[in-house]
Amino acid sequence: MRNKWGRILLTAVCIMLLLGTSVWAAGTNHMSDLLGFFQDIEVPSGMTVYGSVVAIFGDIQMKGAVTGDVVAIFGDVKIDGPTKGNVVAIFGDLHLASKAAVNGDTVQILGGRTIEEPGAIVTGQKVSLAGFGLNGLPNAGIILVIIMLITLVKIIIDYLISIIAVLVFPERFENMASAALDNMGKKFLIGILIILGFYILSAVLVMVIIGIPFMLLLVPAMALLSFTGNTAVKLAIGKRIGSGREKPWSQMMELFIGTLVYALVEITLVGKSVTFLAKAVGIGAVIDTKGGNGGPHVQAPIGFITKRQDEEEIMGEPKE
Repeated sequence: MRNKWGRILLTAVCIMLLLGTSVWAAGTNHMSDLLGFFQDIEVPSGMTVYGSVVAIFGDIQMKGAVTGDVVAIFGDVKIDGPTKGNVVAIFGDLHLASKAAVNGDTVQILGGRTIEEPGAIVTGQKVSLAGFGLNGLPNAGIILVIIMLITLVKIIIDYLISIIAVLVFPERFENMASAALDNMGKKFLIGILIILGFYILSAVLVMVIIGIPFMLLLVPAMALLSFTGNTAVKLAIGKRIGSGREKPWSQMMELFIGTLVYALVEITLVGKSVTFLAKAVGIGAVIDTKGGNGGPHVQAPIGFITKRQDEEEIMGEPKE
């Protein structure tokens, strides 16, 4: 119980830090991964980030060096130093200053402007997908962009709640994520049966007045199960992508990478069908591991005696 409240306190502290006005470094010449929500990230000249820099609803200004990627969602990116990875701006401007040296690709998705000053170097490809504002879009395009924005906001809200859930129950989500990568066909079948059973049972309950109170319990339960399954799959995706690294990612970085992949896939109508299938796998992993508290990926406590072992002791000799 004490550990649980400690995790909750840690979560509250993390949220307060994330809601600050800016992220910056002082008194050191290097940092690890930087991640900011609703805030700007600034890395001054002479500073090196050994990892990636990611901002959601915030701008990034890189005057120092970064060994990983630089990603801004709903924010602008300005690079004025060496970057070994890719530079990505989603719904924001991309500015490459004169000292920018990008070893990877530059990608701008649904942004405003791409500015490249003389002297800027990009070793990889320069990709721009629909880099224009809403004024040039037809009505159907504006509706599509609004749908995409709503989807992204939902993903971000789910991500923030997932952070809290994983901080409070790290072992359980680790077990569910590991289970999602193993025997995916079985997990998918379990998940599909649960989803179909939910819709069939909902239709039956709606037909009778006495079933309405049960619906009030069934819908939140299914929503919680779907959220848990999605979180487990996002962790599993991040775990699979980072499996080839010499230094494994932390659980929070795995969750972020998995959420980012999820967002890029779900932002399209075709991608929604893919994430639906992924959700089914996640639900199957939740059920198969009993919410991360049992199943094949969780070892029994030391000293646990099964019914078979107890029967063998009563018989006087163990069975082969």
